[in-house]
Amino acid sequence: MRSSMIRAIGLSLCLAGCLRFGGAQGCGIQMVPHYSAYSTVSNDDTHIYTAVVTDGSATCNPTPSCPCNTATHTRQRPTIFWDPREAGAPATSPDINFAFNGIGEVNCSLAGIFFSQSFVSELLSIHQAYWGPPVTSQGDTCFWGSLACNAGTTALCTSGTGITFVPSCPRYVKASWLVINGTTCVPPAFIQAETVPGNCN
Repeated sequence: MRSSMIRAIGLSLCLAGCLRFGGAQGCGIQMVPHYSAYSTVSNDDTHIYTAVVTDGSATCNPTPSCPCNTATHTRQRPTIFWDPREAGAPATSPDINFAFNGIGEVNCSLAGIFFSQSFVSELLSIHQAYWGPPVTSQGDTCFWGSLACNAGTTALCTSGTGITFVPSCPRYVKASWLVINGTTCVPPAFIQAETVPGNCN
């Protein structure tokens, strides 16, 4: 199992008259946060993409030595992706889980960190299901009537929906699902055309 911690840091940068006090944290100002933080997770057939975003504003109560009424906020929004193949096994192996831990923080150059929100750790993995004939269509929307898993393999995520393909519907498709904590399949799956059945997991 791999783990990673990513931080979304909002930097409060005091300008003009505040600059001379930039290194003096703990000078008595009070920062009232009005922030929220949220995480996003998505996938394709080989990668898991994660991000943490911190957004909002703050109320600053200045003191004579810290006139922070001109403070401005800028936020970094980092995104990190993991390629499960780096672990030396196929991306679709259900035994490969990636522990995602997110923290959103806001740091003031005068007051220090005054907002921090963490997220419950989740185990992320990619599972795949193959679908095949009979293939039907309604306009450009294609539907596949049966799972097309190779012998001895079983799909964890079996929900299906119509997908638009142009100019025609492929005979087989592979659906790559993001799975949380080994049980929850997160729609929509990443769909791509295939020519033959494949290993489901």
